[in-house]
Amino acid sequence: AFVTAVWMTITTVAEILADRGVHLHIHPSHNVPGDTTAHERLDKALAEYKRRVAGV
Repeated sequence: AFVTAVWMTITTVAEILADRGVHLHIHPSHNVPGDTTAHERLDKALAEYKRRVAGV
């Protein structure tokens, strides 16, 4: 039951953020065979995070 409550909270927060226009990123595992974009995606996510917290 606890895990279900956690996932319900996560999905509710994701829904609220999406409704506010926040672009939600899906980050597949770096272990996916043939994935050559993992580091690029991670770098973009970190750059966006730094941009968002720069004014905090």
